[in-house]
Amino acid sequence: MFTTETKPEQGSLRIRGYLRRSVAATALACGVALLLTPALAIAAEGDAAAPATTLATPSKISVVETPDPEQGPCLPFWLSLSVRVSSSANNFVLTVIASAPLCEPSEATAVIYSMPGNGVAWPQQLAEAQKFTISQAGTTVITFSKDCLPVQFDVVTGATPPTIRPTGPWPGPMLFPLDTATAQQYWGFPCPPPTTASTTTTSTTTTTTTVPVSVLPATTVVEPTAAVLAATQNREPPEQELAFTGSTSNLLAAAGLSLILMGSLLLLVARRPANEN
Repeated sequence: MFTTETKPEQGSLRIRGYLRRSVAATALACGVALLLTPALAIAAEGDAAAPATTLATPSKISVVETPDPEQGPCLPFWLSLSVRVSSSANNFVLTVIASAPLCEPSEATAVIYSMPGNGVAWPQQLAEAQKFTISQAGTTVITFSKDCLPVQFDVVTGATPPTIRPTGPWPGPMLFPLDTATAQQYWGFPCPPPTTASTTTTSTTTTTTTVPVSVLPATTVVEPTAAVLAATQNREPPEQELAFTGSTSNLLAAAGLSLILMGSLLLLVARRPANEN
């Protein structure tokens, strides 16, 4: 058996080669990171600069619950609840009165279905829905707002399909199924055309007076005053922040390229001892 002894010089060369490769790999990684930093920052800035926007439609349903100071013992639905109905040119209002707390709370939904109009009631499309629960003694006032659009107002205790028609599907049972006055088909009226804001243009006459100014000879140099120099030196360029951002990105890119070049050279140098042995 023959054993090969490693010379001290060879071990030292291997250690130096390993250190060179480690430094080269670190330099390459840092260079790539510096090159990617400006692009990632620009992408993040672009995402932050475009917030999502949502358009809110004013609600046409209002539900106001006012509990009584004294509640007392509970009663079933048909013994506790009663309703008053009122209708005007602007609103359709149901006032639900609970004389006692309900032994089983009643969950209901105030709904508005839009109608085709012009004497046509079906099919109807769900326009708005608002859920509420009656559990305490007191009053619950449901107000539907009217405008020019033809709609149907209703308060139900079941499903609210997106489209209803006589042949089905139908919304859930009414909160007061034996009182048909608690639902209303409102036919609206012809909606007025959209108004456009009128603009008034006012013409003004400007009189310009020209004052003759003596012209200095071409060879005459006028020295600026101290106040003018101070104002000019203290004035900041309007694009200072933008220019600073661009120069920072360029510096990062240059540094990244330098580190990548240095890492590549170190890798070439680190491989030479291994090839020579």
